[in-house]
Amino acid sequence: MDLPRDSQSYELIHKLSEGPYASVYVARCKINEKLVAVKMVDLDLSPIDMNLLRKGMAFWSTSTHEFIVKYFGSFVSGSKMWNLFEYMDGGSCRDILQYSFQTGFRDEVLIASIFEPVLQFLVYFHENHRIHRDIRSGNILLSSEGDVKVSDLCLSGSLIESGQLSKALFSIVGCKMYMAPEIHGKAGYTEKADLWSVGITALEMAKGYMDQTLFQELIDAFQSKASNPVCFREFSPKFIEFIRLCLTEDPEKRPNAADLLKSPFIKLSKGKKYVYSTLVSNLPPLYQRFELMNPKKCNESPIKDRKIHKFEFVEEDVSDVPKDLEEEEECGTVKQFGRFTMTIRQSRKRLRSSLQV
Repeated sequence: MDLPRDSQSYELIHKLSEGPYASVYVARCKINEKLVAVKMVDLDLSPIDMNLLRKGMAFWSTSTHEFIVKYFGSFVSGSKMWNLFEYMDGGSCRDILQYSFQTGFRDEVLIASIFEPVLQFLVYFHENHRIHRDIRSGNILLSSEGDVKVSDLCLSGSLIESGQLSKALFSIVGCKMYMAPEIHGKAGYTEKADLWSVGITALEMAKGYMDQTLFQELIDAFQSKASNPVCFREFSPKFIEFIRLCLTEDPEKRPNAADLLKSPFIKLSKGKKYVYSTLVSNLPPLYQRFELMNPKKCNESPIKDRKIHKFEFVEEDVSDVPKDLEEEEECGTVKQFGRFTMTIRQSRKRLRSSLQV
């Protein structure tokens, strides 16, 4: 997609996320009416050197695959660096987990359907001797049609140095919780580190977000001789074996992406249609989710004031809901959407408490 390289050519529509030195918006190009995602980095606040930012984006531009979020280019406007990407309007798996699935998806077919394209991307990436280095739920994005793509190739790198294949000796950056143990060694590491991150991310999607201590307890359980960890007895042997393979401590014995793609667990995948029908089709728009979870951060957003409701997923039988439920402010209004029951709540006090993770 050929897009202009100046801020005046874009209309910022909604804020989608906000971090300490960068915010992401959905914007409309005034020239061709296309929607794009704009990651706006504040160069005065960013701890990353400008040259490293440009190098990361240049690396991203040379990586093309159907399961990679497309990068369209960058430019600087004032103190902000605008990075233009394909708009994945379903949001990240991390955002969806925080919004409606704090205890995990609990659907093995859904998790397999998400990881199948992730592993297909890694097969391509690793065959080209590249390593992503930041596989995590926040970098797995969905479209409103159920497409799954990997984002944020800014930390990625090549394992080819001076024409020779070598182990990675990059500086340690990224989220520690997803890092393979060999990353901290002085001998370097290989693309197998990405597969460890896949295992940690699959754990997160199954059980919900946990702190580093609880994650380590789960890792220890999977690396023990127990055939079925107590904390995962509600999951199938196929899923447990997939996690155990990813979390093989010795990278030499850890399967590669092509091997994991052939695993019995990934064979459960039903593709993008299943991701759409069981997940994203039941979610409100991405910008509404951001507004609901970050009301204070939306004060400076270009979004106009509007009445927004909280959609809370519950798995109860709506047949037992009292007829006068709509008159109870605390309970809200119950509606059925697909396989979910949505309770639309308007209580600000309840909203704040329900979003604690």
